[in-house]
Amino acid sequence: MSRPYNPKYDSVLGPMREPSPPPPSTDDDNAFHHDGSFLSQLDPSRVGVTDTEAALTHLFGDVVGPSHQHHHQENQRGQEQSNDAHQDSTQVGYTPTLASTVEALPAPTQLNDSETVSDQKDQNVNTNIDPSLRPQDKGNHDVGDGHESGQGETSEAPKKRKATSRANMLARGGACEYCKKRKLKCSAEIPSCSNCTKINKECVYSQKKQRSKIRVLEDRLQELEKRLDNPLSTTSSQTQTQNLDLNGQAGTTTIAELGVGIENFPSLSTFEIDEPDLMTLADAAAADTSVESESWDGLSPEMIVAEILKTITGGHSHTATGGEEGAGKSIGEKIVSHLIQLYVTPPSLPDIHAALSPTTLLRRLSDKTDRPIHPSLLLALIPYLLPLSPSKTLQSPAIPILIQTHGKNLINLAITNSDPRMIDLIAACSLRSFWYYLESKYFEGWIECCVAIGMVRSAGLDKLGHVGEMFVSPEKYMNAEHRERLEREKKCRFAFSKAVSVPPPRDRAELGERINLFWFAYMLDRGGSIGWRWPSSFHEEEITTPWPRAEYESDESLLYDKTLLDFINSPAPEDASKDPLETAAMKSLSLMLFAQRSFDTPPSISTERTARLIRLTKSYMATYGAVDQSNTPVISINGGGKNQVWVTLYATLAFLHAREEIDAPQGGEKEHFMRSIEALGNVLEVVKIMQNNGNTELEGLGLLSSLLFFHLGRLVIKYIERIEENSKTPWKFGLTATENHDVLVRLKEMKSEFKSALESLLRVTRFAIVGQQLLENIALGSEFKLGEYERADNLV
Repeated sequence: MSRPYNPKYDSVLGPMREPSPPPPSTDDDNAFHHDGSFLSQLDPSRVGVTDTEAALTHLFGDVVGPSHQHHHQENQRGQEQSNDAHQDSTQVGYTPTLASTVEALPAPTQLNDSETVSDQKDQNVNTNIDPSLRPQDKGNHDVGDGHESGQGETSEAPKKRKATSRANMLARGGACEYCKKRKLKCSAEIPSCSNCTKINKECVYSQKKQRSKIRVLEDRLQELEKRLDNPLSTTSSQTQTQNLDLNGQAGTTTIAELGVGIENFPSLSTFEIDEPDLMTLADAAAADTSVESESWDGLSPEMIVAEILKTITGGHSHTATGGEEGAGKSIGEKIVSHLIQLYVTPPSLPDIHAALSPTTLLRRLSDKTDRPIHPSLLLALIPYLLPLSPSKTLQSPAIPILIQTHGKNLINLAITNSDPRMIDLIAACSLRSFWYYLESKYFEGWIECCVAIGMVRSAGLDKLGHVGEMFVSPEKYMNAEHRERLEREKKCRFAFSKAVSVPPPRDRAELGERINLFWFAYMLDRGGSIGWRWPSSFHEEEITTPWPRAEYESDESLLYDKTLLDFINSPAPEDASKDPLETAAMKSLSLMLFAQRSFDTPPSISTERTARLIRLTKSYMATYGAVDQSNTPVISINGGGKNQVWVTLYATLAFLHAREEIDAPQGGEKEHFMRSIEALGNVLEVVKIMQNNGNTELEGLGLLSSLLFFHLGRLVIKYIERIEENSKTPWKFGLTATENHDVLVRLKEMKSEFKSALESLLRVTRFAIVGQQLLENIALGSEFKLGEYERADNLV
C-alpha cells in the first residue's frame, strides 16, 4: 500500500515508490521511526528525479533528505564528518519537518547602536535565503579543496544549511534587477543585496514587496481612527505608506490588494488632502488653477497610471515633496484634481456632458451624504481629459490605454459583485465606447456599447416615459384618460412584473441625468450602426423615454412625453424650431438610420417607406432654421452642433434618393440620381459656409459627421465608376454627352472635397485619417470590409 501523495516533496513525473521497511533495530520505545528514504531516495530509474529534487530544494529552501545531504557532504567534507552529522541529525525520535526545524532556530539578536553585523559572526543563525550567499569572515576562514584552514582548526561538525520557511521567501518579482536577469537568489537587502555587495553595486528594484490584503485594511483602519481622534490635525503628520521604492519606481497594485469590493468602494470625498477641513477633490479641483507639473514630470506612464489608480480607488499614493504648497498632497491627487479642474471649467467637453455633466461630477464628489461615485466612471473620464492638460507628460498616448485596461477590470468586478451603482457603470461603458470610436477602435467601441446597452435595458432607462409625473402635482396632468391608463398598467403588472435593476430617480435632476444618459447610449448604438453597418440593439416601438430636453427643472419639461415612435408616425409635420439642439440631433440621427435600413427592405415595402421618410425629412428641414455661421457654435450635450444636424439631414436625403433610384420605374432613375447629387452638394455647401466664416477646423461637427463624410465620399466614388464604365454606351438615365461630362467633373470635385472635409476633422477624431485612407482604397477597388454574401433574401 502506497503512502499518500505529498505535492511538496514527491516527484510529479511518476508514481511514488513503496516506503522502505523499518530497520530491524527499531524497538518499541522508539515507535516513530525516521526513514531517510522518505524524502531523499527516489527511484533512479525514473527520468528527471534528480532534477525534480533539485527544483523542490530550490523552491522551498529545505533539505530534501538528511541522507541525501550527507552524501553531498561526503564529497566535500569527508566521510568522518558526514557520519558525525548524520548521527546528530538522527538522534531525535521523529521526522524533522520544515516547521520544527524553523522553530528550533534561535531568535535573531537585536543590534545595538555600537554593534555591527560582524559582531554576530559567532552566532549559528543564517538569515540569508541561500547559504552560498552567507557573509564569511575572510580573516578567520578560507575555503579551499573542501577543507577548512586558518587559525585554530576545529573538530566541530560543519554548519548545516538551516531550513527556511516559505513565508520568508521573496514575493514574485521581489528580487533586484541584477539577480533577476541572472536568475540568482536575491537576499533583497537595502541598499544592496549580498550579490550586488560583492561587485560593489547598488541594487535596483522594479517592484515593491506586496502587502497582504489584511495588512492594507489594517493600515487603512488605523488611519481612519487617527483622523477621528484628531479631526483638526493635518494629514501631513500622519504616517504615509510609501508605494514607491527607494529608486523612485512604482510597484504594481492589484485590485485585491486595494481591497476594492462592493462594500468598500471609497468615496473621493474622503481623500487625504493637506487641508485642515479635509477638503474633497472637488474643492481641490476648484482651487487648482495652476499645473503643478513638477511633481509628476519625468514619471513613466506606468507610474502615473499607478498613482491615478491609488487615488481613485482609495489606495495610498506617494506623497509629493515639492514644497509647502504640495506637502501632504499625493502625486495622484494632484493629477486627478488637475484633470477634474479641466473638465469643470468651460468650455470643457460638451460632447460627453450627457453621460456625466460637470455639475453632476462636482456634486457626486463633494456631497458626502450622496452615493459614492464608482471608480470606473472616473477612469473612463480621464482619457478625455489627458490631451487637454498642458503637461507633456500627461499627454503620453500610453496612459489612456493603461487606464482603460484597469477600468475594464473594475467594471467586471462590479458586475460580478452586483454593485448597485448601475447608472455609473452605464455611464462608464458609454464613455469608454465613445472614446474607442474616437480613436478608430471599432470593435472595442462596439463591444463596450453592447455592454452599456444591456445595462441600459436592465436599468429601465429606455422606459422612462411619464416618470417625470412623480415630481409634479397630479392636478397638472391627471384626467380620466390618464386614470384609465394607470389602472390598465396595474392590471398588466399583476399578471407579469416589469422590474428593473435600479430604484426610481430621487429628484428631478437625477431623472434628467438618466434621460440624457439613455440618449447618449442611443447615439452610440445608432451611430455605430450607421458607421460600420452593425445591427442596432434598440427597437423603436419599445422606447418610451421622451426626447432629451435642455433642462428638467420646469414642470413642462417633466411632463413632456413625445417619443421616437411619435416622431415617426406623426400625421402632421413637427415644428423643428421648438426642438432643443439635443432633440434635433437625435431625430436627425434616427432618420439617417431609417434611410440606411431601407437598403435591406424589399421593394414591396421600401418604396412606400422611403417616400414617407423623404417627406418627413424635408418637412423637418423646412422648419429647422438656417445654417449656423458662428465661429464658436453651440455644442449639444450629446455631441455636435446645429450644423451637424444639417449635415445629417442632407446625408439622409442623399441616401434616400439613391435608394429610390434602385426601384424607380423606367425613365424615373435620372430624377432621383440628380437629387442625390444635389443633396451631396448641400452637405459640402454647409462645410464651405463654416470654413468661409473662419471655422477652418469645422468646430461643431463631430464623430458622426466624419462617418457620414466617409460614406458620402464612397457613394461619390461609386457614381464616378458607374459613369466611366458607361461612357462609351448610351446611359439608361438619358443624360446627354454634355450632361454626362458636367456630372462627372462635379463628382470628381466632390470626391476631393469630402477628403478635405475629413482632413479638417483630424482634431476631433482619429477616424478622419482612417476615413481618408479607406476612400483611397475604395477608389482602387478595395472595400474596407468584405461584406455579406450577395444573397437574394430581400427581393420579395
